Amino acid sequence: MDQILRKVLKLVHLFEGFSERDARDFIAWSVRFDAAPDESVIREGEHGQDMFVVVAGNLRVVKEGAGAERELAVLEPGDSFGEIALLDSGPRSASVVAITASTLLRFERKNLVKIPEVSLKLYRNIATMVAARLRDTSARVILAKSPMPESVSDEDHSSPPPARSISRMG
Repeated sequence: MDQILRKVLKLVHLFEGFSERDARDFIAWSVRFDAAPDESVIREGEHGQDMFVVVAGNLRVVKEGAGAERELAVLEPGDSFGEIALLDSGPRSASVVAITASTLLRFERKNLVKIPEVSLKLYRNIATMVAARLRDTSARVILAKSPMPESVSDEDHSSPPPARSISRMG
């Protein structure tokens, strides 16, 4: 059991900084959830009270928009989703659908008060994950709004500007 627990601690990003006891407590208050291929685990727009950790299988995160479905990410063992529901119980921002048969740990918001020491670490890790996702999204938006550089025509045979040398001072 301890060997499996150590593997889970290394694999699950959400458990960063958790002790073995913290991971045991989180798992003890979680419920196993099995999803069949093409089964929706969470649906965009629905209100949530729980989050999930991927133990086995692959799932895709999809967003509806302009009459089409867009895949945002593919989740694999060690990934988690639905964490924001632990913070605000608001509507889900995307859907998550199983690609393959998947085994998940489902953790409900109401269980946070039952493991207060773990909850603090969990909140810290969720904040870190949300911040990283926000930075990534901001970068994508900026890139999407940036004008594309003009392409160089075939007649332009000028040489590229010389590379700048960078000197380092010791």
